[in-house]
Amino acid sequence: MMKTKLNFTHNLKFLQTNFIYVLYKYKYNLNIGDIVAGTIISKESKGYLVDIGDSRAAFLPYEETSITTNKFNTLNNTQEFFIISYDISLSYLILSIKRLEYLRAWKRIKQLQAEDIIIYTKVIDQNFGGLLVNFNGINGFLPNSHISNLIFKQAMLKTIIPLKFLVIDENNNQLVFSHRRAILSLSSFVVGSTINAKIISLKKYGILVKIHNIQALLHNSEIPRPVLHNFYVISNVNKFLKAVIIHINERKGRVSISVKKIFC
Repeated sequence: MMKTKLNFTHNLKFLQTNFIYVLYKYKYNLNIGDIVAGTIISKESKGYLVDIGDSRAAFLPYEETSITTNKFNTLNNTQEFFIISYDISLSYLILSIKRLEYLRAWKRIKQLQAEDIIIYTKVIDQNFGGLLVNFNGINGFLPNSHISNLIFKQAMLKTIIPLKFLVIDENNNQLVFSHRRAILSLSSFVVGSTINAKIISLKKYGILVKIHNIQALLHNSEIPRPVLHNFYVISNVNKFLKAVIIHINERKGRVSISVKKIFC
């Protein structure tokens, strides 16, 4: 314990006496927000001392080590760090790996969203409104309305599922996903094809059905008026009906069907 304190005191003196001198001598312009390369040289009580080159050192707090894991052991390894602040009293830089990972994660997320890519990630928890996931260290939310089949909500916990991005907002650290969009994208549905759909709910505006675990809507306007009343009478939950796919909206994860051609 005494040896650790002596090492820490020695390192602080090193920082205080050399930092300003080196900045002046080599005219380095290090600013908050810069990315620098460095090597972790020792572990202290509240973090790590980092050598960032040319007789300079900086400090990496434990809470700034990583967004993806609680385990961190990279002594003597060289890597990049993000400068988050400057301690005037001790004359050293405060570094972060977490902030760098965060910036790179969001950059990757924006790229994947722009390409409308399906990603696979693990469901870590649930709440009343949906499922909680984590992608590249960023927490995300999958609302109930975008789960392809709510019956399987509980079974999806701790499993890896396909998702597509619904909302990304880096400024508010908001990441919302859609399972329905991903499943629909993976499906072989084609507009104009005839399918057998299972009735799951009767509404005033139409009938909600399920096609291979994907929810679809048969709107009243797509039921011939002469048979509309009788159609509702004979339509029961869990019963199957034949219909034609008339619209697929992959962006919103929605499918619309019609029975007009079936009755023609």
